[in-house]
Amino acid sequence: MLPLLLTAFILLIGYLAPRLVVSTTPSLPHTVFWRTDKPVTKLMLGDYCHFAPPASISWQHLPTVPNPMFIKRASCMPGQQLVRQGEHFYCDGQYIATALKRRQSLERYPSFTWDGPVPAGQVFVTGSHPQSLDSRYFGFVSLTAINEILKGVL
Repeated sequence: MLPLLLTAFILLIGYLAPRLVVSTTPSLPHTVFWRTDKPVTKLMLGDYCHFAPPASISWQHLPTVPNPMFIKRASCMPGQQLVRQGEHFYCDGQYIATALKRRQSLERYPSFTWDGPVPAGQVFVTGSHPQSLDSRYFGFVSLTAINEILKGVL
């Protein structure tokens, strides 16, 4: 019986492990994410997306891991009205985030400014942590840059 249980456990781990993504930053309320089968073309407001950092970001601001990937929440979608008032961002009139005036790691990094509809093929992404490196600082993410849609697990 034990060999059968061990085999089942190993098979289960073999199935689950490739479907899990672990976030190494406190950017979001979840640390462990599940890779969904949802096509990126079906990304919706509030979905978590997994993507490579935009080329505009200086490597000095990125985590010191090889091939870093970002996990952020889709906070304003193509066609929705994104407005920045002072340091606050709103999507269709709903508050979504505040850009910090000074960030220790990004003091020379400009904040993103926009007032209008999110362009087609772009998405504004945010983390929930006040110091999350996200669209408040680097701007829109192309939908073609998103690798997959994730679901928060833990």
